[in-house]
Amino acid sequence: MRASLVVCVLIASTISVVGQIRDSVSEMPLLKRLGASEDLLDLIGLRSAEDELKLTRVAMDTSAGAETPPLSLFLLPFLAANPNNGLMLGVGAQAGFYLGSSKNTRMSSSQGSISVTTKDQTIVTTQSTLFSSEDRWQFLIDWRYYDFTQSTYGLGSSSPEGTPVFGGFTINGVHTVPVPGEQPMAFDYLRLHQMALLQISDALYAGGGVLFDFHRNIVDQNLSLDTAMPVITSHYGYSRYFGFDPTHYQTAGLSLEAVYDKRDNSISPFYGPYARISLRQNLAFMGSTQSSTLGWAEFRTYISLDKILPRNVLGIWTYMHGVLSGVVPYLDLPALGYDFNGRSGRGYLQGRFRGTSIAYAEVEWRFPITRSGLLGAVVFGNFTSASRPAFGVYPEEKLFHRFRGAAGAGLRIMALKYSRTMIGIDMAHSSDGNTAIYFSVGDAF
Repeated sequence: MRASLVVCVLIASTISVVGQIRDSVSEMPLLKRLGASEDLLDLIGLRSAEDELKLTRVAMDTSAGAETPPLSLFLLPFLAANPNNGLMLGVGAQAGFYLGSSKNTRMSSSQGSISVTTKDQTIVTTQSTLFSSEDRWQFLIDWRYYDFTQSTYGLGSSSPEGTPVFGGFTINGVHTVPVPGEQPMAFDYLRLHQMALLQISDALYAGGGVLFDFHRNIVDQNLSLDTAMPVITSHYGYSRYFGFDPTHYQTAGLSLEAVYDKRDNSISPFYGPYARISLRQNLAFMGSTQSSTLGWAEFRTYISLDKILPRNVLGIWTYMHGVLSGVVPYLDLPALGYDFNGRSGRGYLQGRFRGTSIAYAEVEWRFPITRSGLLGAVVFGNFTSASRPAFGVYPEEKLFHRFRGAAGAGLRIMALKYSRTMIGIDMAHSSDGNTAIYFSVGDAF
């Protein structure tokens, strides 16, 4: 596995060097003279002070302008591994492009991947942030298809220890068998989220969306109902208690959206804040199994720590997602790793924490290793808290009752300079004692 990751890094490095040279020769005389050896000189320190200052000022300038190409596309096959997916083989893509003149229109971005895993998973995802000509409209698209296996640990950030099934419970006079750890599941999942927002002012957008989430062929692999002491899983118990068929359900509805976006780039910002507020109403006449209302509030900001080296950035990301009214199916409850880009909770399994509400915060320091900008690194940490509803005689768990955290570090390779497309390899360790390796095209947030 390590050898495969090294091969991926070498391939990506080669592609990135070629891409950067092509991007740079027309506007960077120093790089034109030195070529790919520029990064080698960075690493071994063989450069005059005058050349270093010139290279720093010119090579780190990634502003767009009239010379920016209309399309920046990067494709990369990858091999990665983490406990959630096992060994992953797939293709990732990142695109930056303009739907109008680059002089008065912000860069749109799309990312996606297709992968298969050793845990019998097929994963297809695409997420896009699109700006129409002159930034008049902003469109957000999040489409996913999972033929998936994934464990649940129950609800709330105290799970699994704080969940009813952890020690077993009495139902109709029969005591169930305890389920002390993970509860493996299999299911098919289709997400179709699309939002359109009209520009209200320079950075403020407002609009609405149509959102569908379908879960089918749900199998609780630990569930056993035909024994003297049955095994009841968290998913089955929640579904029966709140009136859902534990084998399939769906949510469908409309949303009201507001976005404030002052980032200088939607792929890898150097500075600027971003905020999004969403109110989603799931409606029975649109196909929801039950009606419900959910709220989403998100804030990010990017702080440049060095005027000469803009890639020296402190990124801060926080969001809250919660059920405001009604009842939501188990697998549609707010959960770690199910945000717009699916990147929250590095160090934990996707869906490791789930509940009626979830709060998340992450801080990441991004900095260059080489002055030319080819190589960089990140150091990050995150915290999560989730709530749980009351279940029979078991009281609810409040949000912020318990926090769980993870931390890690990673490398970044600048694959395409104009769009700031990065290849990322991260290693993270969680408070569960779990260590995972993540491979990505693009930054986490």
